[in-house]
Amino acid sequence: MTDEWGTMVGLVVGFTALLPVGGLTAYHLYLVSINQTTNEEVNDVYKRTQNPFNRGQRHNCFEAWCAPQRISKLLPDDVIDAKMNREGGLHKLEESRI
Repeated sequence: MTDEWGTMVGLVVGFTALLPVGGLTAYHLYLVSINQTTNEEVNDVYKRTQNPFNRGQRHNCFEAWCAPQRISKLLPDDVIDAKMNREGGLHKLEESRI
């Protein structure tokens, strides 16, 4: 046992770090399942009214992890245009106008 002190220290540090990281992971999985941000949950934004964005746990998780994501508005215009052309976004937009 005295020869493996480095392994024991590594295990203790690993399990100690796992607790807060696991807790944060579980909390954010909960937030995804109810479709809220951390700020909305902490400030009880939907305490008196129902969350209009909550579509049920399955749909909320599917929307967060599997649905196509919108292009960020923080990107420069030329990057957005390149992404729209590559994904066929402009063609779809033009076809919908016809």
